[in-house]
Amino acid sequence: MIASLCPKSYQKYLTLPIIGSILSEFIAWSHDRGFRTASIQTQIKHVRVIDAYFQQSGVQRLEDLTHKAFETAWYDHRHLHPQTAGTIRQIEYFLRENGRLEPPPAQQKTAIDTELDLFSGYLRCVRGLEPSTIRSHRRYLHEFLTTIGYLDSAGALATITIRAIEGFIQSCATRMNRYSLGHVIGYLRAFLRFQYEKSVLRQPLHTMIDTPRIYRLERLPRHLPWETVKEFLSSINTTNPHGLASQRFQRACRKSDSQRRPGRAEGPGGISPAKRLLGTEGLSRTPIRGKPARSSICSELPILATAMVQHHGGSCLYAP
Repeated sequence: MIASLCPKSYQKYLTLPIIGSILSEFIAWSHDRGFRTASIQTQIKHVRVIDAYFQQSGVQRLEDLTHKAFETAWYDHRHLHPQTAGTIRQIEYFLRENGRLEPPPAQQKTAIDTELDLFSGYLRCVRGLEPSTIRSHRRYLHEFLTTIGYLDSAGALATITIRAIEGFIQSCATRMNRYSLGHVIGYLRAFLRFQYEKSVLRQPLHTMIDTPRIYRLERLPRHLPWETVKEFLSSINTTNPHGLASQRFQRACRKSDSQRRPGRAEGPGGISPAKRLLGTEGLSRTPIRGKPARSSICSELPILATAMVQHHGGSCLYAP
């Protein structure tokens, strides 16, 4: 299968010192699990980087790979190259299912693990949270319990003060924004409420923690309402040549908005009538944070407004 995906360079991947011997089987395994062709091609590109990383770490053969090596590789790539980190996980799962990776040694549970297991059962059975959300709770609460010294003394939780909680929040605030910090504070509140209901805490500390102030309209809008756009277009003076050209733009916007359907192309070649009229076919808009483009013509307002200014040579569109 790799020969059909990379007909010119597949030999280079198959000769990789560590992962090359199992690459064909890994690709077939990914295909059987429902990965798309584009995703598999991306995995193949990541394999060369992963193989070079393992070689730099001192790994010489496939048999030398361990769970600790995969965990270290994933941790080093998870922020800067999250897609590569995902491929590292998939290779680990593949080797584990095929019995080529020794199972990790059983680790004795600590007091923190026992406490978080009880809280995780509460989140799963009582509150009905998803496993990914429970893992997020555990990750930050494990850091919290380690900070207050729960490993050294099981009574550290019963004698905790609001000052210690604020100290942990301040340490998190140095590396998080207000939105992420709000989630962490929510995890702490849920955990402290759980401990108060179990009579571990004498005071309801969960009611004493304040969250960062986040206001609904504190960020600039990403697009304008369609009614505002129509008012703007209606205010254009159509008694001069510039205004007549702007009127053509207004009609193109209305036609594009009426013909637009989510998930379908706006016209031949995926070009909206307004873009085709103004000659801005080459201008593209990158969605913010991977979000799909909105179905309203307002989402194309920055591109179309720029084209209007260029079309009129920077002159004013309004009547003097």
